Amino acid sequence: KLTPDGNLVWGKVVGGDGQDDGYGIAVDCFGNVYVAGDFSGTVDFDPGPGSLIVGGPTSQNSSDGFLWKLDRDGHSLWARAFGSEEDDVVADIRMSATGLLTIVGVLTGPTDVDLGDGVVELAGPGTGDYGFMARYQTLPLPADVTVRVEDGRGGFDEQSFTIVADVARPTDLAITNVDRHGLTYDGQA
Repeated sequence: KLTPDGNLVWGKVVGGDGQDDGYGIAVDCFGNVYVAGDFSGTVDFDPGPGSLIVGGPTSQNSSDGFLWKLDRDGHSLWARAFGSEEDDVVADIRMSATGLLTIVGVLTGPTDVDLGDGVVELAGPGTGDYGFMARYQTLPLPADVTVRVEDGRGGFDEQSFTIVADVARPTDLAITNVDRHGLTYDGQA
């Protein structure tokens, strides 16, 4: 991660016992970073003292695609492998302004593309390589915001808000306000 003037804030290096490639990076509105690529063998996607091991039988003799999420400070949040018995890759990644994460790549056999514990299997029309696209709604967390307005004479007014985006309707925001008198109200923006 770089500052706006190009200075390094943090960097991460991950890899395993085989060939590993990163092909795309996307950033969401909260500053979380998503990395897409492929790997073979196993990879620890937590380069710190912890471990986040991804890999298994399908990635030992071929490559699997991966999707890796880090927070704005570079801490590993999760990583997910996508693969079959042959070479598979997540070749690119995009994040929309509304939080839709889209990945594209190549799969060579039936592959589970669900990011959680569920199963969403994609399979091509036959044998061989086939392109795929998967889209995910990233779940926004509530954001606490405090706005401080100074009056130019040494005084100020401060307001605190909690903003929650509705995943089903990403253009709607629920806003809760707590002012200096402790009053609370809800509204739609």
